[in-house]
Amino acid sequence: MIHLNVQSAFSLMQSTVRLEQYVALMAERGSRAVALADDALYGLPQFVRLCERYAVKPVIGLRTKLRMDGFDVSVLVYALTEEQLPELYRLVQADGLIEATELAVVILPENWKTNDPVHRRRLYNHLLGYVNEDRLWLGLPAPQTTEQVLLLRQLREMRDELGTKLVPAPETCYMRPEDFEAYRAIVAIGEGELISQEDVHQKGRYVRLPSEMNDWFEPVELEALDRFETLVSVTRLPQATTSIPEFEGAVDRLKRLVADRLKALDLFHEDYIERARYELEVIARTGFASYFLI
Repeated sequence: MIHLNVQSAFSLMQSTVRLEQYVALMAERGSRAVALADDALYGLPQFVRLCERYAVKPVIGLRTKLRMDGFDVSVLVYALTEEQLPELYRLVQADGLIEATELAVVILPENWKTNDPVHRRRLYNHLLGYVNEDRLWLGLPAPQTTEQVLLLRQLREMRDELGTKLVPAPETCYMRPEDFEAYRAIVAIGEGELISQEDVHQKGRYVRLPSEMNDWFEPVELEALDRFETLVSVTRLPQATTSIPEFEGAVDRLKRLVADRLKALDLFHEDYIERARYELEVIARTGFASYFLI
């Protein structure tokens, strides 16, 4: 069983999940695919290599914002094909989704905290201006608090009212229940705050067992996870099609740039010159001068 809303330790100060431990666990549980949705793509090469090693399909996503008319909606976006992977990198650079997309999109549960069905319907219809309905899902939270139980009920009402597609998307930020204290400490450090007893609502953000998912979600909702997985056909990252161009006199040009910069910073002293000379020799010897000029 796949988990869609998973952040790893590559999401700085937001997760303690180690990629190899996570992929290995999911493979051991018999999952055909493993999903990741960090807030950047730094861990993607390692994630894809691990999925290949453990013979599971990578489901590559990104946690970001859909920015529509001044209102930010938290979303998970996924590449369904290898051709769509560059779009994820563009979203990181743009800091969010600001136009219509062909990517698969899961709207995260915190966007639906309202009892007003008219507001929910208006927001959903607005979303359809950015994402085709066949690639849009509303994410379901784990019903572990009173608020989450109420939210789950509201989302199911939306399904009955509007025919929206629902998919389980409990937030996952650490591996096991006993990792909670380490996770809570990292979050507190990242936010510059003291650890609070009010953080107990974060206790359910571990990699859930299939039995827990079966207890929380309806069979039709769990089947949506299986259908989502079958839509994804990504197996590897795109390869570069061009090489780095070689510039004439690249080493000398780089030396001049470094010297000019040291002078501009008033660092043109022996210690800095020696260090720069060493670094430039390494760059020249390994053939990366043109790369640094770019």
